[in-house]
Amino acid sequence: MATLYFFLCFHISFSSLLIVHKTVMYVCSLIIHFFAYLVYSQAEIESTKWPWVSFFKAERQHLSVNYKMEQRSESIKMMCHNALASTHARG
Repeated sequence: MATLYFFLCFHISFSSLLIVHKTVMYVCSLIIHFFAYLVYSQAEIESTKWPWVSFFKAERQHLSVNYKMEQRSESIKMMCHNALASTHARG
C-alpha cells in the first residue's frame, strides 16, 4: 500500500512539474518573441528615420543581385566552353 501511495504521489508531482515546465517554456517563448518584435520594429523605425540605413539595405540587395548574375554568366560561359570542347572532340 505504501508503494502504491509513493508511486501515486510521484506521478502527481511529476505531472505537475511537467505542466509547470511547459508553462515556463511557453512564457519564455512569448517573451523572446516580444523582444524580437521590438527589435524588428525599432529597426524599421531606424530605417525610416535614417536614410543611410535604407541605402545600405538597397546596396546589399544590389550586390546580391550582381553576384547572382555574375555566377549565372560564369555558368553560361562554362556551358558554352563545354559545348565547344565536345564539338571539337567529335570533329
